[in-house]
Order: sequence, then structure tokens, then C-alpha cells
Amino acid sequence: MYAITEAMCCWRHYLLGRKFYIITDHQNLKGLLTQTIQTPAQYRWLNKLLGYDYVILYTPGMANVVADALSHHSTASLRLFIRLSTATPSIIDGLHQFFSSHPNGLSIRRHLQ
Repeated sequence: MYAITEAMCCWRHYLLGRKFYIITDHQNLKGLLTQTIQTPAQYRWLNKLLGYDYVILYTPGMANVVADALSHHSTASLRLFIRLSTATPSIIDGLHQFFSSHPNGLSIRRHLQ
């Protein structure tokens, strides 16, 4: 439930005002809005879901191929992705040197901005 509420908060600007589906392999979440709230955490999570137009659909874990693939990623490939997508100071310095030494560097830089 925590992951759902955090994802909805993160993507709020896309989700508000639109109907969307939450596909989960947790069958107990289907009755989320009809069950009795038993913990303060459940109350906070349900409070975060107010205002959204959504339907919770149950799909068994083996049939939920996309989520299954995402949940079994290797940490090595994730670390590589993070390393490749993070600008290090040496990369930034190299870009500054390129744009300052290239004859059309200033116009290229303006075009990129």
C-alpha cells in the first residue's frame, strides 16, 4: 500500500482528473475502500488516495508480467544505470571545455538551452 500511495503522490499531476487503474497482485487491496481502517498507517494511506479516480484490479503475480520483471531487476544493472545517468564533475568540465573551444560552441550552447 505504501508503494501505491507514494507512486500516486509522485505522478499526481498526471493522475488527478483522470480515471486510472491500479493493477496489483495483492488481492486484499481490492476491498481497500470497504474494509475497516485498523491502523494509523492505513488511515494516512487512504487519506492520500482521496480525490483520485481509480479502480484497483487484482492480477495474480505470475500473470502480472510487467511488475514481475521490474521487481526482479539485478542491482548491478541498476547501479550501472544510476552511474551512467548521473553527471559527474569531470563530465561537466569536459562539456565546458568543448563548448568554449569549439568554433560554434556558443551558438550550440544557446541552441541547446
